[in-house]
Amino acid sequence: MTSVTLTKDALGRTKLIELLRQTPEFKEIKQNYSDLFDNLTKSCGGNPIDMLDFWCITDTLFIEEQGKRTLPAWATPELRAKIAPLDALADDWINGKGLNDFGSVSFKTEFPKIRGGGILWAMIENLKNKADCILEESKTQNNVSQHCKFMNPLKYYVYSNHDTTLSALFGALGFTKTNFDRDGFPHYSACATIELWQTPNSTFYIKFLYWPPDQQEIKTSEDLTANITGCENGCTLDQFAARSGPYKALPTPRLYCDIVDDLNASIRVGGGGGVSLLVLIVLGLLATLFGYGFA
Repeated sequence: MTSVTLTKDALGRTKLIELLRQTPEFKEIKQNYSDLFDNLTKSCGGNPIDMLDFWCITDTLFIEEQGKRTLPAWATPELRAKIAPLDALADDWINGKGLNDFGSVSFKTEFPKIRGGGILWAMIENLKNKADCILEESKTQNNVSQHCKFMNPLKYYVYSNHDTTLSALFGALGFTKTNFDRDGFPHYSACATIELWQTPNSTFYIKFLYWPPDQQEIKTSEDLTANITGCENGCTLDQFAARSGPYKALPTPRLYCDIVDDLNASIRVGGGGGVSLLVLIVLGLLATLFGYGFA
């Protein structure tokens, strides 16, 4: 199992958030809700709070409520109702939704790239490696590379994540909401799978399934492939990689973050029947599953 966090891009992400706080949209919210921010700052210990900090408040109250703890007196239903839409808006913004370009910065590309591009491209590389090894195995039965000796027996590949990682992946896939079709982050035990299928003519294609935690039966997953930007009519593996090109940090994630951290250069850096592979994402678990069947 591979652990996946967003901290490796912390410098670049921090710079983007600094730029976000300079946008007209953010300044307007800050001015219009100044009394709310001041009251929350006093209630939460005195450290300055704005809408980008609301997740700390809402997550804490949610967890305490789930644990049947007594909430602080200031956390009234009315206050939480006032916070909720601003928290959802902040989630949208840090995933690149609803913001105009700011100078040379395209938030709708840069936030998904720096937050969700890493996990997206880690999965794409695994999908491509599995497909290549399937083809190699069919051609060279007795001379399999060391890499494919590792890949061929695999039925799944596992990553460990957080809810924010899954939401960031959704952003890089082009979903309209941070939790696919609703506001907020995915809840505990939500998962998604990317399946790799091979047709009889050796064309590889993908399916993206979502397994929300509120489903009563695990078999009631939702096929969201057509909701991926660029996959409205289905996606071969090559098409999926091509539509994901803008979210690949080039030349490398670390060097890309250095570019963002510098901010002296433009940060518009873009990228230009069957064997199945599954990538399973849970809010603490992501698995890549390799299965067999006929499409």
